[in-house]
Amino acid sequence: MKKIKLGFVVHESGARIRANLTQFQDLKSALHDFRVKYYIFSDQGKQKLLSDFRTGNLDVVLKNSYGRGNEAHIERFLLKHKIPFFGSGQKSTLNGTSK
Repeated sequence: MKKIKLGFVVHESGARIRANLTQFQDLKSALHDFRVKYYIFSDQGKQKLLSDFRTGNLDVVLKNSYGRGNEAHIERFLLKHKIPFFGSGQKSTLNGTSK
């Protein structure tokens, strides 16, 4: 059976780095039918994510963004490049994080 290629996309920031890595490791160990890859939402990470999607090395994204300063950046990027993802869309995320 073909494994689904799942990208786990995060904003890296000081306090969240350890939590992001822990969540990634937990997800990776729990999802046996997925090949899970970690992407940091930086200029380099965005280019790698886009390249992987275009070459068939990424099927879908699970975005792990939350909190002030991350208002729908990941969602906007994924929608712009037509990369499928799990979770709320740009508008819902923006409404939920911009208080």
